[in-house]
Amino acid sequence: EGFVEGYIRQNTSALVERIGIVEHEELVEHAPEERLIYRQACHDKGVFDLRAGYAHISLDARAELLKRCAHFDMGEAAESASSAVNTLGELKRERVEKVEQQLWVEVARARLFNAWDPSGKHA
Repeated sequence: EGFVEGYIRQNTSALVERIGIVEHEELVEHAPEERLIYRQACHDKGVFDLRAGYAHISLDARAELLKRCAHFDMGEAAESASSAVNTLGELKRERVEKVEQQLWVEVARARLFNAWDPSGKHA
């Protein structure tokens, strides 16, 4: 138990405290396809103006965007940025189709309950 208390259950360590932290910025020049993928990821996270910054999103969302910025393929096994864009497009089209289907279901429900007015006025 003394070993565990002395070496494992520590909040700090002199060895760890001596590790220096150096911050620096690394400018990244994306290919057009990579930029499109990154901007879509930003849009999905609610970042619409890159100049406004990322302060309004969570740290988890920022970490995800940083990973996306570093590489276009996040485990999707894309062969290139172009194929990743195509895959992203397919996924977005599928999502739009599912939303459209759900909207038609909601329209049918509204009609069933006499809550649908095609003129746009409230029933």
